[in-house]
Amino acid sequence: MTSTKTQVESISSANKKLHIESLESRCEGLRSLYEKFTLYPLDKNQGITVGNAIRRILLSDIEGIAFIGVRFGNIKHAFATIPGVREDVLDIILNIKQIVLKGNHEFLE
Repeated sequence: MTSTKTQVESISSANKKLHIESLESRCEGLRSLYEKFTLYPLDKNQGITVGNAIRRILLSDIEGIAFIGVRFGNIKHAFATIPGVREDVLDIILNIKQIVLKGNHEFLE
């Protein structure tokens, strides 16, 4: 396990100079990485915008297998019902999202 505290980097934006500081960094193995950092100064609500962008970038780099779409015959929207089925389409989709898939995803590349 390695832990480091790194330097502060600066980025100029408009009239402000943004600072990125690494507070903690750990590498406990090939797939166990941790980084804690701070970004300042930000205006009101900029933290949410930056946080969402970072989250989307990190999630897009996760490799794996998942459902990306579901089609139910002539059903036009998620709030419809299927004759003879107790759950509506939305409940079925939410249940499908809970399915854990395991397998080798290298064949997709």
